[in-house]
Amino acid sequence: MTPRIPTGFPTLDRHLRGGLRREDLVVIGGDAGIGTSALALGLALAAAESGVRTAVISTEGRAERLADRALGQLAAADPAELDGTELPDARRVEIATAAARLRALPLTMHAATMALADELHEIAGPDWEVLVIDALEGLVLETSARAEAEAAWITRLKRAAVARGGTVILTTHLTGELSRRDDPRPLLRDFGADGAIAAQADLVLGIHREEHYRPDRGVVGAAELLIVKDRGGPTGAIDCWFEAACRRFEDLASA
Repeated sequence: MTPRIPTGFPTLDRHLRGGLRREDLVVIGGDAGIGTSALALGLALAAAESGVRTAVISTEGRAERLADRALGQLAAADPAELDGTELPDARRVEIATAAARLRALPLTMHAATMALADELHEIAGPDWEVLVIDALEGLVLETSARAEAEAAWITRLKRAAVARGGTVILTTHLTGELSRRDDPRPLLRDFGADGAIAAQADLVLGIHREEHYRPDRGVVGAAELLIVKDRGGPTGAIDCWFEAACRRFEDLASA
């Protein structure tokens, strides 16, 4: 069992002294449409490519769509390339090779409706070392006591990480004040769940893309991965690149 799990972002791995820690709950947050699902899927692929048994559960879409997104990231292919038949032979071979890589990974992908949320461990299977859940909001049926229900899930998932000796990665949507602030970068206080994320998560990551808020000013593709909480170290920011066509983040240090 490897002590740390690589993220696919060399700068982040150095910050974390080798990668994600086992028994940790990692929460990724950002405004709707900014790329939280893409980042979580990228972390899942990096873990699986390092040989770590990984399960991804989406509460927001079908498993087939999730697999297409994973292939898009591995092949750096947009949806038109994945769906189209009029491709150069060399590009078709590249995508087929990426598809074979994806099938060979210790990676399972699942869809779970809110009605199945209580069965997450059964859905993920008994052998996961990394469990990615996208997203917290899809786990909650309650509307009148949503914050309390989300807080209960945070506690449950943290306990699951400790009990399994693995890493749980959870996405969440940050809404409300971000777009109205002069600086819309996520802060720890923006992560809700009745304060449970701030209290119980071991690593909290925020995503910022200037072009998302100010298209006339932001550099297309420029992104920041913000470490807003790290129980084992300091906070900080990592410069990244977001390739919108294939929904993939890359560390600028390795791009």
